[in-house]
Amino acid sequence: SCFADSSDGAGNDDIVIISKYPIKASEMILSGGTWPRRGIKAVIEITDGTITKDYTVIGLHLKAFDDAESVQKRLDQSQALANYLRTTYSASTLTTNYFIVAGDMNTYAAGHRSPVETCTLGYLRLLDDADAANNFTAVNETLLPSTATHQLGSVLDHIILSPALYTKYHSDSVTVKTTDPNYT
Repeated sequence: SCFADSSDGAGNDDIVIISKYPIKASEMILSGGTWPRRGIKAVIEITDGTITKDYTVIGLHLKAFDDAESVQKRLDQSQALANYLRTTYSASTLTTNYFIVAGDMNTYAAGHRSPVETCTLGYLRLLDDADAANNFTAVNETLLPSTATHQLGSVLDHIILSPALYTKYHSDSVTVKTTDPNYT
């Protein structure tokens, strides 16, 4: 199954969710306002042979660049996602269901990860509210010391898991591919 969106007629900023499991529902989210690129959401039904579970996958591409306007847009976008999740789903659903937020979050500067509650990554992890039970976890943050982009020396792309899904996560289950020596 595949769900795709193109943010403009030229095909720039395409975002796609591809799954070997059935996509039960899909939609574009967070369009307009401070969101220069729409996000996409798909509900994927995954079966391991005995248990079938729905996974809600959200794909994003946050505003790039490090000028003041772009940094503010990125903060606004990440806060909009946090608000969307909290207004669309109950607190217990955010805590007990399986959610994956993934994409290019452009968190390449130190201020994009701190102060923890009110930075881009903090909003994406739902750390800005008083309910610690709904805090999502950015699993690739544990890989920061050993991963780097070719220019920025940090992680741009993120995989962020809801609390229930994080309990199923195994730290050795993510492999970071090394950069192709021909990549420029």
